[in-house]
Amino acid sequence: GTKGPAVLLGGLDFDGLRGIAAAGDHVVVGGFFSGQMDLAGRTLTAGGGDDSFLAVLDGSGSVTDAWQVGGDGREEIAQLSAIPGGFVAAVTHTAAARIGDVALPSPAAPMTGAALVVRPAP
Repeated sequence: GTKGPAVLLGGLDFDGLRGIAAAGDHVVVGGFFSGQMDLAGRTLTAGGGDDSFLAVLDGSGSVTDAWQVGGDGREEIAQLSAIPGGFVAAVTHTAAARIGDVALPSPAAPMTGAALVVRPAP
């Protein structure tokens, strides 16, 4: 019943969401952005075109945690789901990429890069 907050995520360029999942008392969203966007108190800058992001929001709509998914190629959040105790995100990438502070190697063929991100609930 009760209306919750409306939250704007994105920047001044082409941005969008690819997934949303409830994880405990939080909501996890995954999407993409071009150019720059502000998220969790820091400015993210897309490299090589579009980058992606994962963000955790609390009941007030505040971003409590966030990760940039970026690199020289194209990175996408392919799927986002809640799991017991947290969430899992499927990420595709066409070149070497980073998910937060974790480096992903460049795939042997540009269309075959894939990773899973598993995080505990906040």
